[in-house]
Amino acid sequence: MSFNNLNDAVNSLQDKMQNVDNEVKTLQVTKEAGAGLVKTTVSGTNRILDITIDDQLMNEEDKEMLQDLIIASVNMAMEEVEEKAKEMREKVSMDILGALAK
Repeated sequence: MSFNNLNDAVNSLQDKMQNVDNEVKTLQVTKEAGAGLVKTTVSGTNRILDITIDDQLMNEEDKEMLQDLIIASVNMAMEEVEEKAKEMREKVSMDILGALAK
C-alpha cells in the first residue's frame, strides 16, 4: 500500500468515525424498570429526554421504590446507548481495516 493510499484510508476512517459520532448523537434509547412502571428515554449524548411514571406509583409509600426504579431505568438506558455507540464505532473500524488489507 502506498503512502497516498494509506493517507486516503486514514482520512476515510476519520470521516466515517465522525459520521458514527453524529449518528450516536441522534440515538434514543428507552428502558423500563419495575415491569414497565418507570420508563426512561436517554439520548446518544447521555441526556435524559423523558421519564414516564405509571400512575399507580404516585403515592407517598412508594416514594423510595419510585426513586430506585428511576435510577435503574436511567442506568439501563445509558448502558444501552454506550453499547450501541461502541458497536457502531467497531463496525466502522472493521470496515476500514478490511479496506486497508486490500
